[in-house]
Amino acid sequence: MEKPPVGGLGFSVIGGERGIFVKSITPGGTADTAGTLQVGDRLLKVNEDLMIGVSHSKAVTTIRKAKGLVHLIVSRPPDQMPNTYLGFLPLKSNGVNGNN
Repeated sequence: MEKPPVGGLGFSVIGGERGIFVKSITPGGTADTAGTLQVGDRLLKVNEDLMIGVSHSKAVTTIRKAKGLVHLIVSRPPDQMPNTYLGFLPLKSNGVNGNN
């Protein structure tokens, strides 16, 4: 996402050495407008900097120092993933698995 010349990326983080997680997303901010981050996402990398095993203050400093186009790599628990394949599931059983 593109970091504005003034201000931040519009999200806050929580955590520390056991993981850095998105705590909140500012409505109307850069992260909100991009629509790719979700509360609960775990930050794995900010540009080339690993966020695994770092302190909260190190993570915040890294995010604040980032300029221009900022590449975030995150992980998201499967239960928070949008179910994009729902439309492809059969509406009724064909009887193959015994469910009619």
